[in-house]
Amino acid sequence: MTTNKLPKKKDEKTPIPQHPLAKLAGKFEGEFWEDTILEIQKFRELEKQDINNILDSK
Repeated sequence: MTTNKLPKKKDEKTPIPQHPLAKLAGKFEGEFWEDTILEIQKFRELEKQDINNILDSK
């Protein structure tokens, strides 16, 4: 007599990095990664200021 139970084998999944650019971090030096993060933050702040200026002027 056979049973219809499936084996309890779990598939190993590739972990998803928390940051979209985290894959690049391992390929380059830490300074490059830190500089990239700083540039992104500066760009976002400038964009926020521009949007706020546009909304305030209306």
